[in-house]
Amino acid sequence: MKSGERQKATTEREGTRGLRTAGSKKQQGNKKKQVRSIKQLLAVNTKVGTSRGIRLWCIQMHIGSGGFGDVYRVIDERSTKSPQQEYAMKTEIHGAHQRRLTIEKSILKEIDAYTTANSKTRHFCELIDSGQTADYSVNFAWIVMTLIGPSLDSVRRMLNKQFSKPCVINMAVQILEVSGKIFFFKI
Repeated sequence: MKSGERQKATTEREGTRGLRTAGSKKQQGNKKKQVRSIKQLLAVNTKVGTSRGIRLWCIQMHIGSGGFGDVYRVIDERSTKSPQQEYAMKTEIHGAHQRRLTIEKSILKEIDAYTTANSKTRHFCELIDSGQTADYSVNFAWIVMTLIGPSLDSVRRMLNKQFSKPCVINMAVQILEVSGKIFFFKI
């Protein structure tokens, strides 16, 4: 498939329109970019829904990519709230022998069960929805969670690739706090 070509994928109930490839980057010789070229990017306004039909997620923009999938800013088109709240959708292509999204979903469910019984816990996103496509050409799993601020990498780039010492100490304290909570959850 050439870069920019569109193909369709069907979710469990709703149609997903506007799947496109990330484009070939093999010419650059970077192995990481070569792997990236086989993954899919969902186009803006692509609709992703579940078999329950309660929510219909609309892709607003591509936020970033990692080693195992993509992250998008989405809204729930069936929401009656105004203004519509934005969420993050993580996707993972099936068939790549990767199930990290399933593990992340399980962890978020455990954390959600704990926070429901106790007070809300900062540092963790809330799992909102999940599903997977059932199309023969492009299969991917997805989870929708609360949208948080910019990534540390983008903040670091805005600060000329350096964090101040107080900022690093603050991040370290927060990492230790969340590590303690993970230990408490016995995850």
